[in-house]
Amino acid sequence: MPKQCKAGQQGYCPATYKDGCPIVCERLPLPPGAPGFDGFNEQQLRDALAEVNADKGVEITYIAGPMTGYHNWNIPAFVGMAARLREAGLTVVNPAELHKASHETPWDWYLRRDLAELVKCQRVVLLPGWANSRGAIVEQYVAKALGLEIVYPESFEEWFVSVHR
Repeated sequence: MPKQCKAGQQGYCPATYKDGCPIVCERLPLPPGAPGFDGFNEQQLRDALAEVNADKGVEITYIAGPMTGYHNWNIPAFVGMAARLREAGLTVVNPAELHKASHETPWDWYLRRDLAELVKCQRVVLLPGWANSRGAIVEQYVAKALGLEIVYPESFEEWFVSVHR
């Protein structure tokens, strides 16, 4: 059960944990399924993005794609995409680099950690198979709600050529 933050604010910060339990915090709105969740408020999400993204001068690209059920959690696809994007001079958040994957760690822990990073980004690049991944579907939904640029697999090469000039 989330704990009330010291400031007495309502909200949910997926990056804030104590003893493995999420802590209620003023930084982000409640996620779906959390007690008190009454729907997404787009302005709250935009405000959270503005607050969390302290460095406005750097555009950050987040990689989203399937991991669960894939051999080695599909890490080679994430690492390969991160290398291509970095070669083009982009700053990249690669979820596969954030923490070592483990079958003992609950799926929702990874999603909460990844969403905390996603809201700091201006762009999401989706890997093939994203539409069959419940985590990547949530990430795409949040990116769309926040108005982030979304690069879909079928248009990646065309987009990449325009960025890599």
